[in-house]
Amino acid sequence: MAALSPRFDVVTIYEFQLSIGDNPATREGCPIALSSKCVNKETIDVDIFESMREGNRRKSKNLYVPVEDRAAMLLSRGYSLDQIVKRVLEMDEIKKSRSESLKMNGWERMNIAIDAAGKTLRKLNLNKKQKAEDRNIKPNQVQARMA
Repeated sequence: MAALSPRFDVVTIYEFQLSIGDNPATREGCPIALSSKCVNKETIDVDIFESMREGNRRKSKNLYVPVEDRAAMLLSRGYSLDQIVKRVLEMDEIKKSRSESLKMNGWERMNIAIDAAGKTLRKLNLNKKQKAEDRNIKPNQVQARMA
């Protein structure tokens, strides 16, 4: 019997409202997000969809939305300038906090690495003891093998 392969015959496109985001990884300005409210749903044939997109695929550098455009999008959707500025300041504070936590000195990093290594060794030792108990062997006893 021939192997089955997936086939797609239709594409369903869901459109959502834009909202103010909360992702501090935004390079600059206010983050944007999709709201949970679906405003439109459309199902079309996959071949028609692909022919409509041909030549219109964006490159990664074109996926970035400039700060001014994001602010304009949010303002046009009813967000106030105060709300946008407040969110920008919140995201900047989170970025600053994350940056500070990364600035550990060498001894702090060494202690974290030692703690992690110790946990791994303890876990390995417990697994070894558990396997020995499962075979009714004491941890320091060697089991003789028959030749």
